[in-house]
Amino acid sequence: MKNFFKFLFSLFLLSVLLYTINDRYNLAAWLLESGDSNQAENEQAFAGQVRTAMLEGKEQATLQYIGKSENMEWFTEEVIDMVYNIDDITTSSDYDYLRYKANSIFTHVVGFGNVMTVTYEFEYNETAAETEQVDRTIKQLFDEWEINKLADYDKIKKSTILL
Repeated sequence: MKNFFKFLFSLFLLSVLLYTINDRYNLAAWLLESGDSNQAENEQAFAGQVRTAMLEGKEQATLQYIGKSENMEWFTEEVIDMVYNIDDITTSSDYDYLRYKANSIFTHVVGFGNVMTVTYEFEYNETAAETEQVDRTIKQLFDEWEINKLADYDKIKKSTILL
C-alpha cells in the first residue's frame, strides 16, 4: 500500500511539472504544429497582428508566432520596423504616424522549438481616441480639398499652397 501511495504522489508531481512546462513553453501547441508552413507568410501575418494591436491602441498584446527565428532581435526590432513600414491608404494613423505615436515597446518572448508566445507592451504618446480624432479630421480635410481626385504633382502643389 505504501508503494502505491508513492506511485500516486510521483504521478501527481510529474503531472504538475508537465502542466507547468506546457503552460510556460506551449509544448502541446508545438507538438501539434507542422513544420511545413511558409516562413515569409508567417512573418507578414505576425507583423500584421502587431500592427493591428498598435492601431487599436492596445496597451498589451499576446501573440503566437509559429516559425523559425534566428535571434530574439527579430521580435524586438525587425517586426516593429515591418509594422512601421506598412502604409495602408485607408488610414492616416499608420506608417510614419504610428512611429511617432509609439513611445516605448517592451517585448517578452517565451517558447520552445518553432512556437513562440510573444507579449508586447505598448506605451503611446496619445490615446486611441485622440488618434481616431486625427484620422477623422484628416479624412474630412482630404474630402474637403478633394485630394483623392488629384494627381501626385497636383497634391504636392496644393499642399505647398495650403502651407
